[in-house]
Amino acid sequence: MFSTTRSDRCGLLAATFIATFCLGPIGVPSAAGQRGAGSVTGAVMDELGGVLPGVTVTVRDVASGLSRSTVTDAGGGWEIAGLPAGDYEVEAQLAGFLGESSTVTVGRDAPRALNLTLAIAPLAETVTVTRSDQRLASVPNAVAVVGAESLDFTTRLCAAFPACSCRTGAATGCRGASG
Repeated sequence: MFSTTRSDRCGLLAATFIATFCLGPIGVPSAAGQRGAGSVTGAVMDELGGVLPGVTVTVRDVASGLSRSTVTDAGGGWEIAGLPAGDYEVEAQLAGFLGESSTVTVGRDAPRALNLTLAIAPLAETVTVTRSDQRLASVPNAVAVVGAESLDFTTRLCAAFPACSCRTGAATGCRGASG
């Protein structure tokens, strides 16, 4: 049977605390381990000043090429913290808008504010119409043949229902008529 002493439990508790709160998830430094790191924060708006939620904002370190991304909240706001001091390219993208990028210098312990404005992307649509020598008769269901009996429907409707007033061959004002 495995037994632990009080000092073993305290050591295990201390190791768990350090692993959980100081290291955070594996591969992601925690805020406690990032003293001296800066952050970039801001909002993304459209050309009229309306906030844009759901915009992907990517911050790329110019020197190393490493990048981090986030998505704007309901108020268009965003923040990426824990950035080492240096120059960064910030890019915002949202479907239906032209992307925007800007370069910022991040310092230690000082948040850098950067608001971005996205312009609506122009609608580009091309319709190409071509003509072929294919005969219409060879295209099934392209043309329906309508007989005279179908065209005389309104005339027969007026004759069947005298309460109808037939103007210019159209049945209007028919009471009790259902077609």
